[in-house]
Amino acid sequence: MKYLVLIILSVFTTKSFAGCLVDIKNTDINLSVDRMSESVKAGGNHGYMDTIKIEVLSHYQGAPLETMLLTRGEVAEFWFPIAFKVESKVAVTTLTGTHESLKNLEIAFYYTDAECTLSTQVML
Repeated sequence: MKYLVLIILSVFTTKSFAGCLVDIKNTDINLSVDRMSESVKAGGNHGYMDTIKIEVLSHYQGAPLETMLLTRGEVAEFWFPIAFKVESKVAVTTLTGTHESLKNLEIAFYYTDAECTLSTQVML
């Protein structure tokens, strides 16, 4: 009986959030989205393309930004990982394409530490 009590007490006193998923707000990570129309010459007879520059904090409450994922539309079937680089504690990525190809994009940010995953999504 005393072993059962010890097991129950150890379960309730252990700080364990393994696998938790917490939604955060876009303002919490200082999200900045800058759209630049016709900013890049595509080459040949293809004209100019637009660029979207996305900046977020590289760490949130001690958790590093683990991944950025991109999809199109509100009902996503596939999420694609997006490369980013960290400059002065800010994670930066840019997307370049035609005006039409950059419409209805949604991006997700995942910050992960040993205890939790913090995430947010935003339509660009």
